[in-house]
Amino acid sequence: RWEEIDTFTVVMGKLADCNLYSVDVDNQLAARKATQYLIDIGHTQIACIANAHASFSSAHDRVLGYKEALIASGLSPNDELIQYADFDPQSGFTCMKTLLASGKKFTAVFVASDNVAMGVKSALREAGLRIPDDISIMGFDDIPWARYSDPPLTTIRLPAQKLASEACLLLLDLMKGVEPEERNLILDTELVVRKSCLELH
Repeated sequence: RWEEIDTFTVVMGKLADCNLYSVDVDNQLAARKATQYLIDIGHTQIACIANAHASFSSAHDRVLGYKEALIASGLSPNDELIQYADFDPQSGFTCMKTLLASGKKFTAVFVASDNVAMGVKSALREAGLRIPDDISIMGFDDIPWARYSDPPLTTIRLPAQKLASEACLLLLDLMKGVEPEERNLILDTELVVRKSCLELH
């Protein structure tokens, strides 16, 4: 229980009902930005594969941002087009196989983790589908392989180094007895456009 922690602590991410100092990104806003990009280039049937189970705050917030973008554009979210992965490529592979087997139509998928997207890409190729000609993929994180995948992955870039450095600076301030200016620091994300999303208009 976080209330019982009696040492200097900074959380990278977010914990529900937690009053500890933290550094994070706005996952909901970033997911909304990612989904809006797909809408802006003509996609109206967009699936979503979350990075983890809905009990994780990042997964919950990213799915919420995805739904918000659809609703803001006059599109209705379809829960049958939403799957929850488990951080790794295998779970992404399984989620995409489930979506394809459902028979539900979609032209793009927002995958809320580049690592999960590795398995998604494999499942699409196994099914004989081309990226982005048949299915566009939007990722999240901008991990190193994303730039070099085939095709290079369009994704949301997290400021990974800054997340770590800001967390360390917060921790050092606490250890020095200095009260940080912000208890919950939120950093910006960036949409990185590469080659995995097809413009439909």
